[in-house]
Amino acid sequence: MSRKRGTVDTSLRDFSRSLPMALMRTREAVMEQFRPLLREHGLTEQQWRVLRALSGVKKVSASELAEITCISMPSLSRILGHLEETGLIVRRARPKDRRSMFVSLGAKGRTLIKKVGVQSEWRYVEISKCFGSDRLAILYELLEELETSLKPGSPAVEPAGAQRPDNIALPPEKMRELGYAAVDMLVDHFQTVSEKRVIDDYEWKPADSILTRPFSESGKDPHEVMKLAMDEIFNHSMQLNHPRYFAYVPGSGNFIGALAEQLISGFNPNCVTNQGNLGPITVERNTVSWLCQQFGLPDGASGLFTSGGSSANLIALTAARHMKLNDEIENAVAYCTTETHRCIGRALRILGFKDEQLRMLEPDQDLRMVPDRLITAIQQDLAAGKRPFCVAVSAGTTSSGAVDPLDDMASICRSESLWLHVDAAFGGGTILTKRGQHRMKGIDKADTIAVDPHKWFFQPYECGCVLSRDPGWLYETFRDVAVYERDTDAGGANMNYRDMGVQRSRNFKAFKLWMSLQVFGVEAFRRAVDHGLDLAEKAEQILRSRPHWEIVTPATLGIVTFQYRLPDLGEDEIENMNEAMTTELCRTGYAYMSTTLIYGRRVQRLCLNRHDAIEEDLLETVSRLESIAKNLGLAR
Repeated sequence: MSRKRGTVDTSLRDFSRSLPMALMRTREAVMEQFRPLLREHGLTEQQWRVLRALSGVKKVSASELAEITCISMPSLSRILGHLEETGLIVRRARPKDRRSMFVSLGAKGRTLIKKVGVQSEWRYVEISKCFGSDRLAILYELLEELETSLKPGSPAVEPAGAQRPDNIALPPEKMRELGYAAVDMLVDHFQTVSEKRVIDDYEWKPADSILTRPFSESGKDPHEVMKLAMDEIFNHSMQLNHPRYFAYVPGSGNFIGALAEQLISGFNPNCVTNQGNLGPITVERNTVSWLCQQFGLPDGASGLFTSGGSSANLIALTAARHMKLNDEIENAVAYCTTETHRCIGRALRILGFKDEQLRMLEPDQDLRMVPDRLITAIQQDLAAGKRPFCVAVSAGTTSSGAVDPLDDMASICRSESLWLHVDAAFGGGTILTKRGQHRMKGIDKADTIAVDPHKWFFQPYECGCVLSRDPGWLYETFRDVAVYERDTDAGGANMNYRDMGVQRSRNFKAFKLWMSLQVFGVEAFRRAVDHGLDLAEKAEQILRSRPHWEIVTPATLGIVTFQYRLPDLGEDEIENMNEAMTTELCRTGYAYMSTTLIYGRRVQRLCLNRHDAIEEDLLETVSRLESIAKNLGLAR
């Protein structure tokens, strides 16, 4: 079949005639001749490439070496570090620029080059025998000519048709090179994070001037920018996926979740409507449905992914206001405890409620909501002409991991026709385990649930979710279709996510959890959660076995709180001592903890929703705290 004049044949040539593949196959055939030699001397291909390049020069800058060897700067930096440690190369700062380095062979490297060079040359002799020295010389010339002709600025064959202007794009090979370099950076980080300080500088200092300089009009080499990001930004940030980050609520993440995040950013789907987004929307619906099943919600329950627990709670309480009050908030009252996360009160303020419209009840000795106190508060408000409409309970408080008596709360809400919202942002992921299911008995009776997969499901930030017993409640609350959106309007099982929450533009957050579950399986996450729960119980045992430690709240959903106490110190002195111990431990960078208030007392707190910490980390952390107390002149 003939092609029309002026068109381009887009059919692919035979795979055997693919130039990149032909070159790659040839390279593999050649390298097979050299790999046994490299293995004999404990060298990787890239390490030998660097040494071989340095053998022909006296000294060279790292950026020049990257260009000569075709190795990305982040990868080259790692290779140079290893070669320097083994004494094969020497790095020296430029006299006029201490940030720039010269690289040269060390004495050990020159000796190795001589030894390997003889054996390497023998392999070239063998290749010449097989292929012919004349043909090999021609091949070198042809390859050089091909490289020269394809360099930027050289004449090239372009496809017919108009050229698309794109000022913020890179050539495919450069994108691929940078992508590989980014993955190398991530893998190195995951492999070495435990060897780093949890925090680089406890006392924050203004950023170095290199980060505050104006943006360049002409741009910079992307490898240079990536190195800058690693050296000056990521190395000076809190390492939340460090196995000894025990503060607040860790978002430890995992590599597959991080990889998914890169794919999300690259493909950039906007999970707003069903139109044109069948794949991403299907994944989000099925992942939300799976979460609903874990919490025992009825068939048909649904929800959507959000940025985190705060936004999930806001969406849920907005639905409660609309469905229970028709948005008429005068004299309306909601209930929680003094242990409830502050985002509940903030959400109600955003929704127009005054502070006095939130009843913050005192919890019991286990820091849980007391059913009788709730009933009394509701009766008093009804008698005073108030309009109770919602009870916000906790499935894992941030300070202690306490779980309110969900079954009892559900019964009260049913009898009083109140909305039951469960803030399970912290503890929700433990529902995968028997211990979590036991503690959360009754959560299946909730009207709405907030859960954070970037906590116990170990996803990178941001990844939250709100679940609704009836998705129609969210739809009725948030649906507001613009005139330009009529062609994408849908209801029933095909409800658009723009009509179920506060966001209109929203990325594909569900993909991170979906991909992680697909790769590792649910059982792996169940074991990871159990591991974190076990660690908290182990931490409690360690503290109980050593003098001067008092458990304030026992291990609950991965959290244990405690104090270091000395008999001759007053309570204020004990609190100040414990705060100083935590601060000094954080300052060392070995581990990172936080304090909190329990029963009005300042206590130390370990949060262990981690899949990567080990018992040795706990033992060493406690030992270092005791050593700090001794150095402070407090230990006995």
